[in-house]
Amino acid sequence: MPSPLPKANKLLLFERAIPSYVPITSIPREYMPVLIPCAGAYFRKDNEAEILSQHIRLGPFSLWLHDIHAREDIVVCPFVPYHLWTLHSLYEDSLRLKFPQAPDFLLEEKEYHLFNLPSSLFKIPIIAETKVLSFHINILPEALTDLVTLYPGLTPLANKKAEGIGSINEHPYHSNALCDFLVQELLSCRYTDSIAHTYLFRICIDIFLNIAAQEEAADSPMLLSSVLHADKLHLVFRYLAEHPYKIPSTFQLSLMFGLSIAKLEQGFQQLFAIPLEQFIHMVRMMLVYHLLQNNNLTLPMIAEVVDFDDVDEMLLQAKEYYGGKLI
Repeated sequence: MPSPLPKANKLLLFERAIPSYVPITSIPREYMPVLIPCAGAYFRKDNEAEILSQHIRLGPFSLWLHDIHAREDIVVCPFVPYHLWTLHSLYEDSLRLKFPQAPDFLLEEKEYHLFNLPSSLFKIPIIAETKVLSFHINILPEALTDLVTLYPGLTPLANKKAEGIGSINEHPYHSNALCDFLVQELLSCRYTDSIAHTYLFRICIDIFLNIAAQEEAADSPMLLSSVLHADKLHLVFRYLAEHPYKIPSTFQLSLMFGLSIAKLEQGFQQLFAIPLEQFIHMVRMMLVYHLLQNNNLTLPMIAEVVDFDDVDEMLLQAKEYYGGKLI
């Protein structure tokens, strides 16, 4: 463990070899709405800051959320106990990260970075009255490589070469509408135990797949038509996310939103780093998973709601999507 820190410095464990969660009763009531039922929690409060950390172990993924409210000027000191990679994003503000023996790094709000972090202690100054949500998913580099067998789309990330402490990616990844959608699914998850773990493991996979797709397309120029039709494409995304049942065909969507099929498919892929058909499949599988947790619905009823003609085909696709686990 690192040596004791001055009072204004706040040690923040970015990973723990052995969890030691605090009782929920020790967390102030005002934080109850943001607690994820399946997560373990840590909380600390003093005159300078309040920090709520939530943690979920999901197979090779170690998912962390840190709600930080600085009442005074502080320096948050993340500590990493062993070598890992972490996919990190910030919400609500931007911060400057100070690495030991490496240049400072600006963490912009709603950007993702894949960091190579050997066992180390680094610093993040935060000015008074700043609130920020730090979101990161830790994974061992070799575990990410192992996942490529099941999820080949992760190859662009698994093949990245890390040289020293810091960001592995050359350019920031974007927290696009799909990333925001997936993070919101995570934050709003009310499931517990294995039901939660199966669902959230797939959320982590889909976030990593999206970042990997951004990495693969990093050198591809954005088409002018994608920029000009960005508002319409966001409407398409929102429509599909909010109506995962009885989804129109690509041709019908093109008519509904006044876009050619080519502009619709190309623009959707460029803005959200996922093919249109894959996103449609994603939201349908999410809906199937949610409905399967409702004991009042029969399988034929669920198939009808999600517009599947065959119950067995629906279950087969859902099992493949969630790694063979549904309930």
